[in-house]
Amino acid sequence: MIDFLLEIGSILLQLRTENKLTKSSVMVTSGANQAFVNLVLTLCDAGDSVVMFAPYYFNSYMSFQMTGVTDILIGASNPETLHPDVDWLEKVLQENNPIPKLVNVVNPGNPSGAFIPKPMLQRISDLCRDAGAWLVLTIPMSLWNDGVACRIPDGLHAQLLKVQDNIPICASIIGQHLALYSLEAVQNGSEKG
Repeated sequence: MIDFLLEIGSILLQLRTENKLTKSSVMVTSGANQAFVNLVLTLCDAGDSVVMFAPYYFNSYMSFQMTGVTDILIGASNPETLHPDVDWLEKVLQENNPIPKLVNVVNPGNPSGAFIPKPMLQRISDLCRDAGAWLVLTIPMSLWNDGVACRIPDGLHAQLLKVQDNIPICASIIGQHLALYSLEAVQNGSEKG
C-alpha cells in the first residue's frame, strides 16, 4: 500500500538519507491534528497518564480526552522564558505510578513562539527515554506540522497505518501536491515553500 504520492516518497527518502534518519518511517496525514490523534490512538489506552505543558493546543488536550486518557498532567512553563519546567517533568517521571505513557512538548511554544534550547530538549528526550515514556514533539507553523510528515519508529508504522486506514485513509491529493511543492522548496533551499 502506498499512502502518499510517489514523488513525495522519493524526496522523503532523499531527506532521510541526507539527514541520517534511520529506524524511522514517514506517514502523510491530512493535517497536524490527525497526525496527533493517530499517535494518541496508537500509543495511549483508556486510563493512561500523559504530560503536557502550558500553553498547549486545546486540540491535543481533546485528543487525550476523547480516547479515554484520564490523567492529563499539565506542567507549568517558566513565566519569563515560557520554557517547560523540566525539573517538574523529571519528578513526575520518577515518582508517578504508573509513569505517564506520553509527554507532549510544543516547540516553538504556542502562542509565544519561544524556542526551547537544544540542551533542554535533549534533557527532556533523555528523561522520557529513561522512564520509558513516548516523547511527542509538536512543531507548530512549519512544513512538518502541516501533516506532511511525522518521523516515527519503524515498529509503530504498521499500527499507525491501522489507525490511518479507519479515518481518512490518506491525505487529500491537493494537500499532497502542496506538500510536494513545499518539500521541493525545502530540498532546493528555497524560501518559496
